[in-house]
Amino acid sequence: MEGISQLSQALLEQQEILDNTLRLRAYQAKIDTTERTRQEHETGDAKMPHSHPHYKALRGLDFFKGFSNAELLDFLTLAKWQEMEAGETF
Repeated sequence: MEGISQLSQALLEQQEILDNTLRLRAYQAKIDTTERTRQEHETGDAKMPHSHPHYKALRGLDFFKGFSNAELLDFLTLAKWQEMEAGETF
């Protein structure tokens, strides 16, 4: 019985190592994905915002002066654009 107990303990230890390895790899994959997304934004950062039809209009507003191109790109991508007349509310 001692041998079975030792084998069982060894298997539990190996399972714990495997579980920790898998968690570490999942975490690393998440970091890699986040870094890749950040790099894509930075690469697109130089190109995409400038080609967006609203880029110059937003850059000309005081509110957006402190925004980085990456932040402005996020805003341009997520914003819902709606044309309104001066004084019009929605």
